[in-house]
Amino acid sequence: MEELDCEEPRPRLQWDSRELNALMSCALRFDGYQWFEDKQRVDNEPIDHKGAQFVISSIPSFDEFLNEPNYDLPVSELQAMHFLLQRAWFRNDSLETNSFGSKIFRELFLLLCREPVDPVYRDTSFNDTWERQYLPDLDEYEEIVRNSMNTIEFTSKELWQKDRI
Repeated sequence: MEELDCEEPRPRLQWDSRELNALMSCALRFDGYQWFEDKQRVDNEPIDHKGAQFVISSIPSFDEFLNEPNYDLPVSELQAMHFLLQRAWFRNDSLETNSFGSKIFRELFLLLCREPVDPVYRDTSFNDTWERQYLPDLDEYEEIVRNSMNTIEFTSKELWQKDRI
């Protein structure tokens, strides 16, 4: 009988709830759906509301960003990438705390957490929560995220991309 070549499943690490809540709140301050609608209008494309997966698959720069993160993009584009990461993975509970994707998500947090959101793209409800619950202790949340960046052994980009397929 032929032996199957099976990899051992990797243990799933748990997110620190304080870190996770701060990461998500920061990303959701930005209304990525409005940004996408505006982008479609500029590109003269029809506006369609089919949810996060449609939006993500319609933005070639999102996959490009995941393959080679470019942190020199304009702030609103980085905020859009941060928002899309949140919608794509956290909504489905599929972003593991030690994945290469979670590293990108944390890096975006550290770049964007002190940046204001353009009023055109500000989700007032999430932004109010951000300003009330996280902004006063932002130094502490940045430290939590930096600590994760320094102590977690992240999966390789190649392994993460293979898991995304």
